[in-house]
Amino acid sequence: NIRAAAEKILKSLGYTVLTAIDGQGALEVYQTAERVDLVITDLVMPEIGGKELLRELRKTTPDLKALAITGYVSPETLQELKDGGFMNVVSKPFTVDAFTNAIHRALHED
Repeated sequence: NIRAAAEKILKSLGYTVLTAIDGQGALEVYQTAERVDLVITDLVMPEIGGKELLRELRKTTPDLKALAITGYVSPETLQELKDGGFMNVVSKPFTVDAFTNAIHRALHED
């Protein structure tokens, strides 16, 4: 449900959206995509979790921008995720404004 809602929000804002049902599917989608500006991934997914997904994607695209979505994150875990390459974490449940603001910041941050 979150994936479908996020896709609808992003498309309504004019973004092109590629989706996958799990981490393995995300790897496959990424490999066939012409261009990906930002990866938004849940940390807990079947097959491959969000942290492992980002590690794999960064093997071919070291500067890939990514946001994590999770139900709870402690300050320590937040720092660990940022050290692991995530630009920020969006906590579930999130508002449309919080979600779109995090995306805007990630896309426009160097």
